[in-house]
Formats: sequence, structure tokens, C-alpha cells
Amino acid sequence: MFIDREEVLKKEIFKRYLLTGRLTDEDWEFCEKTDWHPVDELPLNDGFIEQLKETENGRFIKVESLDELFED
Repeated sequence: MFIDREEVLKKEIFKRYLLTGRLTDEDWEFCEKTDWHPVDELPLNDGFIEQLKETENGRFIKVESLDELFED
């Protein structure tokens, strides 16, 4: 079985982040380089999910272009 080095590093960084709530400079550099962050792995907060559901039911307008948004 082959385990990707990047996945191993993500797992280690995630564990450290859960324990400390912080990232080292090296961890942050890795996160920036891979476009990943430990909070990406955390489950969504129930309150946030409710806010998303409320937003889905919100009032929207349809526009054909961005120019329509800025018309007088």
C-alpha cells in the first residue's frame, strides 16, 4: 500500500492543529503551497448549516450582466 507523503503531512499537521489550535511557520508554508488548511477537515457547525439553509430561501434577483447591478 502506497501512502502519499503529502497526505501523511496533512494528517500530522491536522493532529497538531487540533491539540494547539495553531500552525507553525513550516506548517503554514505547507498549507499555502498545497492550498489546504486543517479547518478544511473539520465538520461544519450546525449553526452555520442553518444559516446556509436560510440563505438558500432568501430573496434573489436575476441579472444578465454585471452592468445591470450598477445602473442608476
